[in-house]
Amino acid sequence: LLLTSLAAMAKVALVTSAGVVAALYPKDNPLLTPPGLRVLARLSNWIFLPMLSFTALAANVSPALLARMAWLLPMELFIMATSYALALAARPLFGADAVTFQAVAVAIGAPNALSFPLLVTETLCEQGVVADDFDEPEDCTKEASSMLFIVSIAWHLAFWGFFNSKLMRIQGTHGLDEGSQRALLRGLSSGPRSLGERAGEVLRRIFLTPSMAAIIAGVVVGLLPGAKDALFEDATVLRPLGSAMQTLGSPLIAVNSLIMAAS
Repeated sequence: LLLTSLAAMAKVALVTSAGVVAALYPKDNPLLTPPGLRVLARLSNWIFLPMLSFTALAANVSPALLARMAWLLPMELFIMATSYALALAARPLFGADAVTFQAVAVAIGAPNALSFPLLVTETLCEQGVVADDFDEPEDCTKEASSMLFIVSIAWHLAFWGFFNSKLMRIQGTHGLDEGSQRALLRGLSSGPRSLGERAGEVLRRIFLTPSMAAIIAGVVVGLLPGAKDALFEDATVLRPLGSAMQTLGSPLIAVNSLIMAAS
């Protein structure tokens, strides 16, 4: 088990090292610059992540799988809430720096829940001590991927429903005096809004993001009789569409790992 864990971490270290090097060299014109990272992040959020989310769920989800893994949703919300509460308990360590504290608290409460685990999962499923528990080697990766994308449903609900607004406030503090920063971070400068307006904004952020829409579509397609086979199994007119979406989703892990390492 120790060697298996070390193999997974070694892969993570190598991939992230590539991102760090690309952000630093060549010194006069690095491969990954801040503007380039923003473009890659948009590509990832609008194309790579939705395509991988959709295909992973549509190809593998089933009523039995959803029933067996439903407990992951409340568990993920509990973990995120607990992590954020622990981060809030560390507030005295940051002194008067409210902006840095809020950024760190959000990072602790809503860490990367997909790209990093998928990177580790691929390596773990290649190890015999893990793969031996499955009938076919690829079953390990399929089940782990489905589990992670089901977990990501709860992550999206928490992030877009709660944490994203905090990040937007943090972004808006640049150039403000300390008092204005604190007011913005507490949501005191956004103006009065009704409960319905706030709820509508939260629902739009949750369900109209490309990745969440792809997750919902993937679950629906996976549960529709025949749709899964038409897109991913049988030689039908829809098979090229399913194959194209799988190809478009495949760069996600590498691209997101490079973005995180180079940021």
